[in-house]
Amino acid sequence: MDKQPDAPGVGEEAAKEERTEVGEAKSSAEPSSNDVETTELRDSLQRKESQCAELREALLRKQAEFENYRKRMVREQTQFLERAVEGFVLQLLPIIDNLERAILAAEEKHDLAQLSSGVEMVHGQLVDLFAKEGIEIIDPEGEQFDPTKHHAMMQVEDADRDDETVVEVVQKGYALKGKILRPAMVKVSVRPSAE
Repeated sequence: MDKQPDAPGVGEEAAKEERTEVGEAKSSAEPSSNDVETTELRDSLQRKESQCAELREALLRKQAEFENYRKRMVREQTQFLERAVEGFVLQLLPIIDNLERAILAAEEKHDLAQLSSGVEMVHGQLVDLFAKEGIEIIDPEGEQFDPTKHHAMMQVEDADRDDETVVEVVQKGYALKGKILRPAMVKVSVRPSAE
C-alpha cells in the first residue's frame, strides 16, 4: 500500500492543537496576571470589609457612649434644678412661718395693727429674698413708659406730666437677672387735647 500524503492543512491543524494544549498546560502551571490581580483584589476587599466592620463597631460604641452621656446630663440637670428649687423653698419656709404667726396673732387678739405689722414684715422678707435671688421688682411710677418692661392698661389725661409717663402702677412687674418675668401693668399719661 502506498502511503497517501495527508490532506493539506490537516497536519497544520494537529500541530496547532498540540501547541494550544501545551500552552494551556503551561498557563495552568503558572498563574496568569489576571489571576494574580483577582487574588489581590479579593485580599484588598477582605481587608476593607474588616476595616468597615471595625469602624462600624467603633461607631456603635461612640453612639452608645453619647446616649449614656446625654442621659447622664439630663439626669444631672434635673437634679440641679430640683436642688435649686429646694434651696429656694427652704428660704421661703421661715417667711411662711412668720405670715402664719401674724395671722394667728391677729385672730387671737383681734389686733389689726399687729396683723398689718406682721404682713409688712413678711413682705420685707420676701423682697429681700427676691433681691438675694436676682429677682428685681419693676415699680416704674413717674418713669417714662417702656414697652419692653411695662404693659399700658389705659391712658390718663394729665396736663402736669409729659406724654407717656407712668402715672400709676396697677400691678408691679418682675424680672429675673434682667429677663422680664412679668411686665408692670401701668396707666400712662397723655396731654389733654386742645379743643
